[in-house]
Amino acid sequence: MEATKTKQEKAKQDPAGQIAGNAAAAMTRWVSANQKVLEEMVGLAATTATHGVRLCSELQSSTVNATKAGWDYWLRRLTAAQEWERDPLAWYQAAQYQGVIELQRLSELAQENARAVARTADELQGTVEKSAGKVQHILSDLAAELKVLYTSNGA
Repeated sequence: MEATKTKQEKAKQDPAGQIAGNAAAAMTRWVSANQKVLEEMVGLAATTATHGVRLCSELQSSTVNATKAGWDYWLRRLTAAQEWERDPLAWYQAAQYQGVIELQRLSELAQENARAVARTADELQGTVEKSAGKVQHILSDLAAELKVLYTSNGA
């Protein structure tokens, strides 16, 4: 017991031992903080990927619907070609009317896509802000721990 106290007292008095001890303690704290930050970044990347896949799925579904609507429109126009010979003015009016209807549908699809992108951006912004807060807290704790480590040991 006496020999242990003597070694500890010598280590406290030995500046090189004190510096080495502080450096080892600081490195341990840095490693721990880095691990926590990396865990947070991996979680953020996974969340971002999840949101990205969901958004791509929504946009792809919307694109498929728009393509189908376009094909349907042109199929209707081709089948109405016989009308042209009977009453060109009625055919033209119907074509204009259906064209406006299709443009409205495409506009609605574009608005839905814009809302999906905006919603995803808002969700990601919240996630990033939350992660940034956690990282800031981790680094603040690290700074406080290092400050205590170096001020308490007189180094």
